[in-house]
Amino acid sequence: MSQITFLTVTEFKAKVNATKMDVLENPKTGKLFLAADNGQNYKVQAAIDGSKEYKMLIPEDGDLSQACLTNVKPGAAVIFSM
Repeated sequence: MSQITFLTVTEFKAKVNATKMDVLENPKTGKLFLAADNGQNYKVQAAIDGSKEYKMLIPEDGDLSQACLTNVKPGAAVIFSM
């Protein structure tokens, strides 16, 4: 069964050895990305809202380089698993 794993930004920064992260917009494509002071970039949800709760979504295989900053809704219920 697949599991959705989230880390707080603080937890994620500790795991990837970063102290600062900025959400930036690519001026050519308009796409957002997360630039960390560890020299790495990470994905960002297209319609992220910085005023709402956000966390790092970790892929099922645990590859932190493929993590994505996304808004989360507390208390989401599992409808079904496959």
